[in-house]
Amino acid sequence: MRRMRSRWTRAFLIWTVGFVVATVVIAFDASAGLYGAQQACFFQTAPSPDAAHPKLVQLQFAFLGMPLIWVVGIVLGIGARMVEGRRRPRLPQPDG
Repeated sequence: MRRMRSRWTRAFLIWTVGFVVATVVIAFDASAGLYGAQQACFFQTAPSPDAAHPKLVQLQFAFLGMPLIWVVGIVLGIGARMVEGRRRPRLPQPDG
């Protein structure tokens, strides 16, 4: 297996791992918050969480917004890599 030597490959890998970690942290925090809200509702110490509950919005962002931001970043990275490749001077190819 060829080692990852390209700086672009490392950048894409770091971008992906960073977003996976951030998404898991956001989703876990939102799930724990919703669980706590459900428990408070069960014990009748707080109203039931509805569709506008902040933790539900946070969970939706983790599953819908974060992947969208990740894809936009990957597309922009690929575009930047293509632009950089065009700027590099090409060495003349030998005839033959």
